[in-house]
Amino acid sequence: MKRISLGLPLTISLAGTIGSLVAGSKQAHIAFGMALTGLSLIHAFQNRKAMLGAWACKPVLPVRKPVLPRPDVLDRLPCVRNPFPGHGEVVFYIPGRIRLYIRELKGQEGYKKVLWETLEAFRQIGHLDMNSRTGSLLIVYDPEKGAALEPLRPYIRYAASHARHKGFPAG
Repeated sequence: MKRISLGLPLTISLAGTIGSLVAGSKQAHIAFGMALTGLSLIHAFQNRKAMLGAWACKPVLPVRKPVLPRPDVLDRLPCVRNPFPGHGEVVFYIPGRIRLYIRELKGQEGYKKVLWETLEAFRQIGHLDMNSRTGSLLIVYDPEKGAALEPLRPYIRYAASHARHKGFPAG
C-alpha cells in the first residue's frame, strides 16, 4: 500500500466522532467511528514493521562495569571448579605457562591489584604479566614447584583441563 499521510484524516474522523457524541447524532457517530477505525487500521498496516519491531525486541539497558569488583563477586565464580578470579577463560596451557583472558581486567587498572593478591602463590615461584588493555594474564611458573605446592594444584588442574589450546609437554 502506498505511503500516504493519515494525520489529517485521522484527526478529522476523531473530531467528528467526539462531535457526534456531543451533538447526539447516532448515524454520524457510527460513520465517523467507522472512518476512524478504518484509517487506524490502514495506519497500523503502514507502520507494521516499526510497531512489531518495537514490540518484539526489548529495550537494551547499558550495563556499567564497577571500577573495582567487590570481594563477594570474586567468590562467585562462573564455573564451580574455576579457581581463577572473575570470568577467566584459559586460552593456552603448557606446563609452566598459562594464558588467560579475564573480562574484568580489560580496561581496569584497579583490578590488577585484586588479581595480584589472589595469585600470590604463583608470584612466589614465577611471575605474572598482566595487560589491562587486552584483559590478558600470562602466568609463567616452574612446573615442578607448581605441582609440589598444594595451593596451586587447583589452578593448574583447571587450566590443563579447560584450555582452548594445549601445547605439548616437554620431553
